[in-house]
Amino acid sequence: MKYFHLLLTLLIPEFSLAVWFPKPCVEIRCQARYAGYQPTVIPEGKCIKQINKVVHINIPKMKVGSCRSTRCREVDKTRTACSCREVTNCWWASWGAWTGSITQGTCGKQHRRRAEKDRARYVERYGSCSGVKGQCNGSYNSEDRTMCNCRKASSCPVAPWSSWTPAVGNGQCKDQTRHQDKKPSYTYVMKEQKKGEVACFGIDPDCRPPRITDTRTFCKCPTKECTERSWTSWNIDTWTGSCPNEKRTKTYDFKIKYIEAYKSCNGVGKDCPPTKNEYRKKVIKCPAIKLSPNSIHLDKACNGVDSSCTSVCRIDCKKGYKLIGQNHVTCHGSGKWTGKLGYCKDSEPPTITCPKLPIPTVNNKPGTNYSIISFPNATATDNSGFPVTITTSHPSPLKVFVHHPVEVTYTATDAVGNTNKCKRKFIVKDHEAPVVTYCPKKHRIIKTGLFPHQVFWPMPRFTDNVEADNELVFIPSVVNGTKFYQGKHSVDIKARDKSSNTENCTMTFELQMLKCPVDAPPKHGSATCNIKNNGKVEAFICTAACQKGSWFLEGANIAKVYNLYVCSMDGAWQGASVFNFDNLVHSHMVPINRGDPMWPDCSVGKSPNSVALDMQIFSGKCSDQASMEKLKRDFVATLKKDFIWGAAFCSQQQQCDVENAVVYCSKKTKRSTNSKDQMVIKFSISVRKTLNQGVLDKDNLKQLNTLTQALELQKTAIVQKVTSTAVKVLKDNSVKVNSQKPSISCKQGSELQSVNGTIKCLQCPSGTFYQSETKKCTVCQPGFFQNREGALSCENCPQGETTKGTLSSDFHRCKAICHPGTYSKNGLAPCTQCPSGTYQPSLESQDCIKCPSSNGKRQGLTDVKDCNFDGIKYEIRSEGCGDPGKTSGCGISTIKVEGKDYSKQRRGINFVAIDGSRGTIVGSASFDWHYYRNECTNALKWTNSLNDGTIVLGAYQDEATLAFTSDCQKALEAIGGKRPFQRQYRSSYVIVGYKGKTKKSWVTQQMSSYGRGPTQVTGRISFV
Repeated sequence: MKYFHLLLTLLIPEFSLAVWFPKPCVEIRCQARYAGYQPTVIPEGKCIKQINKVVHINIPKMKVGSCRSTRCREVDKTRTACSCREVTNCWWASWGAWTGSITQGTCGKQHRRRAEKDRARYVERYGSCSGVKGQCNGSYNSEDRTMCNCRKASSCPVAPWSSWTPAVGNGQCKDQTRHQDKKPSYTYVMKEQKKGEVACFGIDPDCRPPRITDTRTFCKCPTKECTERSWTSWNIDTWTGSCPNEKRTKTYDFKIKYIEAYKSCNGVGKDCPPTKNEYRKKVIKCPAIKLSPNSIHLDKACNGVDSSCTSVCRIDCKKGYKLIGQNHVTCHGSGKWTGKLGYCKDSEPPTITCPKLPIPTVNNKPGTNYSIISFPNATATDNSGFPVTITTSHPSPLKVFVHHPVEVTYTATDAVGNTNKCKRKFIVKDHEAPVVTYCPKKHRIIKTGLFPHQVFWPMPRFTDNVEADNELVFIPSVVNGTKFYQGKHSVDIKARDKSSNTENCTMTFELQMLKCPVDAPPKHGSATCNIKNNGKVEAFICTAACQKGSWFLEGANIAKVYNLYVCSMDGAWQGASVFNFDNLVHSHMVPINRGDPMWPDCSVGKSPNSVALDMQIFSGKCSDQASMEKLKRDFVATLKKDFIWGAAFCSQQQQCDVENAVVYCSKKTKRSTNSKDQMVIKFSISVRKTLNQGVLDKDNLKQLNTLTQALELQKTAIVQKVTSTAVKVLKDNSVKVNSQKPSISCKQGSELQSVNGTIKCLQCPSGTFYQSETKKCTVCQPGFFQNREGALSCENCPQGETTKGTLSSDFHRCKAICHPGTYSKNGLAPCTQCPSGTYQPSLESQDCIKCPSSNGKRQGLTDVKDCNFDGIKYEIRSEGCGDPGKTSGCGISTIKVEGKDYSKQRRGINFVAIDGSRGTIVGSASFDWHYYRNECTNALKWTNSLNDGTIVLGAYQDEATLAFTSDCQKALEAIGGKRPFQRQYRSSYVIVGYKGKTKKSWVTQQMSSYGRGPTQVTGRISFV
């Protein structure tokens, strides 16, 4: 009856849910439904009776004309259900123990057996358990074996060794032997006798081997026992030159003895050591030698005492003297000295005393880094008593520089040339402080949106009479980058040279509150901005809110709305979710990208008044997108015509439509039997109801819920109708249709959201678009904008332009992209060339990259390679009409600067002008003096209009002599060209020129006759 009342709710006029037709009637159809057999649980091994009760349902249906009703005749069903024990597997249990004992040293039979067991489960059967196997056969199995109780040698202890035999006599060698016997201990072990084996196979009953034998060869070897005799007396043996040599001898006596040895008597000593001999030189005496002046004797032989033949007499000199000549003589065998002794010469250097300096350091000469110093005199004496000469290593007076002390060497020289030195260091001290050459602006105003603010300042510059600028030490009163609060502040920077002389630079600055640029208030909303201070942080704060009936849209892909917007110290906005500024800390704030809107527009909210049934159609294989779009349109149009307008629940109070239709190609999963892709059409059938007063109150929400239930009841019929329509339009009998559960929905362009506990349809704000697939509002991505609300797509920016960030709601947010070599704060126009010393290879850049090693003097560099050359790279090519290898027609001219062609490539002559100090292109021009004489005058005016310091590159293209006048010559001469400029009709010509008062060595021109080109010049020019 519940379904009957529901359908009445849909059909009776006072509920506004049906369309009345002429002479309607209600036909009652009966349907029978079985609830299922009960009870469902059957006890194991038991049988029970089950009942399946029938439920009769009367379904009313409105018809026009006659109606016939039916009655249900189905009755309850009964059956017997059993839980039967079924044996699934029969298996043997484990073997029992072996029976029968075996006597030691014998073999005998043993027996064992095992029983059969089963594994069972319970299965459901209806009626009885007949035919179900309930148990196994229950038999037994047995087996026999032959076992032996075997004796085994458990251990084999060894007896002591016997004596060696046979005996060995003196002077003999014989082979001897000895042995050890094993005495075993026994134990018994069980061993199964396999078929074909002997009893106890593999078990050894005794020790193996029973005896161990050892052999050797033994000897008793004769040897001599030697006794040493005394030395003989010394006797002359030989002569070496004039020196006699003496000799004495020692021999040995011996006795025979026998000693034991193994294997043989080899190596046993049988002889005494050989006879020993000793030799010496005979003692000789030479006469005493008289001492020379300032010398001393070092050997006793000098005084005439006994010594050996060839003994020497050596001499040395007293302190301060050096030996000149031979330092020794030799005693001959005849008793005479050989050789001649030298003499002693004065070698001691004089004694020198350096002067004592009255002042260790001298101040620099004012304004310089040096002082002129005259050296005081030193004194010297010598052991010889003769006068001493004193010289210096540097001339006096001498210029001595600060930090570069000079060490002067004083040298004293005596009469024989001996020298001695001493040193004195002369130091010049810097007493002048550095001088300030640049001190940053004494007072500057800094504006920021958040305090305290980090302040940076340029470093002052100092010069010094001694140190280079980079050698000075800078001592600031505060660190560069310190945070300051609002108000006036001063910073002192002290420069100190290596001599600790100092000079100060003082700067002052004032921090004022900066108000960041505020976006327009959100559409359908308002914004308020003012300055707030919580004692720690002072900031420029904004808040935004929506008008009544509007709300901020929320979502994962929608810009977040913050409770507070705080102006940061760099002039950019940050968002904070806290409600009270007093609780604000830096970690609470989230940066908002420059170029992104501060806040999204508010969305107008309305109460939902429709219910949607989401559906999907899967059909055939994919084709191109245009063809699939046409099929989608044809299907939607046919569905509206054949079904939507004729449905019973569609009326003026309940408008039906097909919405959110999209078509796409779906990739099939690996599990699919058909691997081809298929076309998918997604759409929604929406039923929109006219609500009382347009407000989603309790009664209207109840009506929408009722409409949702009604649509769910009709879903099967709707699917059937959609399937037939799809088969007809798509011409595909294999069409598959899926449907979702109906739900409350919004019209296209609005997103369903819960606002303060109430369901609302929020219209997609400007800067977003409605995505039919997800039924969500999505932000416009960079390069797109949308100024309309509830739009279904975003608009493209013009080619070469984009937006900074997302959520762009206006065409004017599209800006030109900064090209390589340029930058801006947000990467969009207006753009600035990269300054000298930097480069940028990328598009849409917000800064430039510093060149390595501070190279790169040109502006607008696009590659790090450009940093390595502080000049201009050029390539010029002029093609004549008859030149081989010309590009096309009568040839072209190319003028490339840093690889980019700036030539206009027109007939006549083409020029490119370059700023010689920066390397930037200042202009390009072409003059057709192939045919027009006035073009020579125009060319002369153009070259005269160029500033001094301009580099001019030129090249002919299809040139002729027909219109070449004196003004053409003057135009080329103005940039350094030399006559003649054209030798032949349609020749080729290039020039690297310069407009300025000075001549440049790199100015050049080259030309080729007809058919002898092209003429080409490449090179590099340093900045002017």
